[in-house]
Amino acid sequence: MSKTPTVVLVASCAFLVLSFVLIGVGFADVDEIDVESEALFKGITGTVQVEEYGTYSIFVNDDYSCEETTVSITDEDYEYFNEECDELFDETGWRAIGIMSSDADGVLNVQANHEILIVDDMIYLSEGGFAVLGGGALCCISLIGIVIGVILMSRKKPTTVMMVQHPGQFQNFQQMPFTPSVQPETLPEQEGQEPVWNFPKNP
Repeated sequence: MSKTPTVVLVASCAFLVLSFVLIGVGFADVDEIDVESEALFKGITGTVQVEEYGTYSIFVNDDYSCEETTVSITDEDYEYFNEECDELFDETGWRAIGIMSSDADGVLNVQANHEILIVDDMIYLSEGGFAVLGGGALCCISLIGIVIGVILMSRKKPTTVMMVQHPGQFQNFQQMPFTPSVQPETLPEQEGQEPVWNFPKNP
């Protein structure tokens, strides 16, 4: 039996375990991020430098709720702040209250009634996000490999039928020429008469 299904199954299981390790390490690294030290902006009023197509998370001191906090981040023409309060994204000492994205390099004005942080989301990717994404992709590939390995192993091996010939079971018959024992007697041909057959008499 081919070893390919076994190799595929074992390798896929090994990669699956590796993917779990990568995801776990990635989440651990993300959880250890100190958003306060990584913040682009910290305070109540001021300016923040942003990059084109950048995405940013905004936090407020966890002494305050989303309802108690008002934030405005503008370039005097457009409001970039979008309020999104989700406890899942809270950090130690800081409450997630919103996000923003920028469409050009520049400086934005910041106004808030409580101290806030503005953090570039790229820090999450560089500190562990890539490991989480890579582990997730490897996990999907491993699961596909496991399915393929199981399918290959479940296939039945084709049955081989062996024909055993014993001596004397088959005989070769030689075709002998056939010679008729009765032949028509040659008589003078007469119009309208059929040939006369001369059969031998039994002794």
